[in-house]
Amino acid sequence: MFGAKYKEGLTSRSLLIMAIGVFFLMPITVYSMLVGAGNISAVTWIIVLLFTEIYRFIGRPLSTQEITVVWYAVGAGSTVSLFLNLLQQGYVATSPFLGMFIDPYTKRNLRDLIPAWYAPSYNSKSYLFRTFFDENWVTPILITIIFSVFALIMQISLAIIFSQIYVEEERLPFPFAPIEANICRTLGGKDELKMRILMLSALFGCFWGYLLYGIPILTREIYRTPIQIIPFPYIDLNRYVERLLPGASFGIATDITAYTWGFFLPANIVICMFIGSFAAWFFGNNLALHLPYFSEWRKEWTPGMSISLIYQRSTLWVWINPQIGAAIASGIVPLIIYRKTIIRSFKKLMLTSSSNSRADYPPSKILLLLYIASGCGIIALFHYLIPDFPLWLVAPLVVGYPFFIAMIAGRMVGEVGFPISIPYVWQGMVLISNYSGVEPWFFNPLPASGDLAAINVYQVKVCQLTETRPLDLFKALAFVFPLAVIGNFIYISLFWWMSPIPSAAYPATTISWPIIAINTGLWATRQLNVFRPELIFGSTAFMTAIALLFHTMKVPFSLTGVVIGLYTLPPYSLAWLIGFIVGRFIFKQRLKDKWEEIKPILVGGVTLGSGIAIGFSVTLAIVAKSLWILPY
Repeated sequence: MFGAKYKEGLTSRSLLIMAIGVFFLMPITVYSMLVGAGNISAVTWIIVLLFTEIYRFIGRPLSTQEITVVWYAVGAGSTVSLFLNLLQQGYVATSPFLGMFIDPYTKRNLRDLIPAWYAPSYNSKSYLFRTFFDENWVTPILITIIFSVFALIMQISLAIIFSQIYVEEERLPFPFAPIEANICRTLGGKDELKMRILMLSALFGCFWGYLLYGIPILTREIYRTPIQIIPFPYIDLNRYVERLLPGASFGIATDITAYTWGFFLPANIVICMFIGSFAAWFFGNNLALHLPYFSEWRKEWTPGMSISLIYQRSTLWVWINPQIGAAIASGIVPLIIYRKTIIRSFKKLMLTSSSNSRADYPPSKILLLLYIASGCGIIALFHYLIPDFPLWLVAPLVVGYPFFIAMIAGRMVGEVGFPISIPYVWQGMVLISNYSGVEPWFFNPLPASGDLAAINVYQVKVCQLTETRPLDLFKALAFVFPLAVIGNFIYISLFWWMSPIPSAAYPATTISWPIIAINTGLWATRQLNVFRPELIFGSTAFMTAIALLFHTMKVPFSLTGVVIGLYTLPPYSLAWLIGFIVGRFIFKQRLKDKWEEIKPILVGGVTLGSGIAIGFSVTLAIVAKSLWILPY
């Protein structure tokens, strides 16, 4: 039996570490979100490393399986942002930016039309006293928690279903899985050479992470102005490139981990990602400026625009439709090319019982039933809140969209290591419905279950490599969820009490939240209609035809790589290509066969060190902030 080789990762020790880890890391990740402190996912390694050494010191070292489960569960729990999202909704409801918009149907100020189930009205005293302990918050909190529970059930159901297809049946490569698997094996093992390589690379990662993330985080609190020794996340070269190609974006990534990821990517995939990225953001943006079809982009582009600003505006006016079309094509092409394998996999899943499941999973019929039932729960919740919205439109979307995304994104993670997410799907559906009320703009019923399920499929692959029972992963995710909700409530309330959110104390919120409020107003007043069906269908047909043609000609073309490239800025696609070249033609030539064994540990150490640097820097910043608000 396939599941016989798996070992238990969910133990009393790992449960204790998860509980402590979630509450310990939650303030760090929350503060990182508020100030924009960079890659917060890597911070989880602090807990893993700390408790690994504690248990090793007392003579009861953690197993590889316990480390694997703790790493993913603490990472998922500590990044839950339920109450931060609620506070963001409260800001939108009170924002003067939203107050600038007038509903075209009722001719009333948009702030006066905010539903009570979305957030308290702008004149609520809860904003004055900065507290969730107010009766006006009860309904928004309950709705958010209920929705999140349904979404979690859908996520786990999809993750188990597609893990069986992509991990066990099709056995996709998951190029980045060996990195985290080797970290867990090294920390849980006794190989001194591997541990030495891991620690040395972690030391370098910590040093670079401190220069890149730590110094700006600390100086922001000490001097009220961040000092950047190394520009983050990239060196923006647009002002030089635009002289030759107006509208083009180009830069150099400064996070060293972006280059190391290239060590693991196959040649055809990294080349196709590079081609897709530069075809869109470097050459495509310039070409679009010369085409009357993209008139809004031609109006908005001005010399001096940064990479991030060009990314935002050109995505909206040029690339959103081709991106959607390409993503759809990436779902259609595998169904055509691998139709026999996919049909056989689904048939086997439907016939699989709990007694002979490869990893002791529940029967697939039960999983599908749970998925559909949870989807129906979201549909019922939506219908209760907005009874006049066409149910025939929302019902198939709530059930079908996460499944479709899990299928596409799961395969992409399995083939190239990166998922995608199709933007503005719900906004497009609301526009199609011709519904005149503003309520649907304040409740998106499409859960992120499909996107998160794709990440869980990747994690199952890591569990397979570390011989960890995959079901323990999903039990751990369910275990940390209520703890994460409680912790998020406590720490968001604390940070809100310390300073208003948004405010200069939390600079990321002063940048992104007003943009969210403005975009909400633009959508709700129907001033944004970026969807062009002819471009979506044309992109789908073109990408499908190209992929099938190259497949017939036996050309090593990766549609998945091109699609990821369309979503990726040039600094990162260039970094992956450079990493691939350095790994393939320098390190591999010098180290020969040892390179394949060393590279996951080397890259894992850099990631580990970067996470430690971010975590300790944010911790020191929180301490500095707490001293700053004292009355003396």
